[in-house]
Amino acid sequence: MSNALREKIAADVVAAANDPAMLARLSATAQMVNPGGAAEFTASIDHQRTQIAKIAQELGIKSKQ
Repeated sequence: MSNALREKIAADVVAAANDPAMLARLSATAQMVNPGGAAEFTASIDHQRTQIAKIAQELGIKSKQ
């Protein structure tokens, strides 16, 4: 996927997430909205992977791969 397309999709998601009607519907079901761009999402996933790997290592959990 091109960076331009990725950024366009991210901008559309942010716009939808900031719509008051959408925020109300998501809040009604206890969903948290944290709109951001592709780079923020990638950073968040990378951070989560690092945390999970550290926890798995501390617990002695090994990958089946």
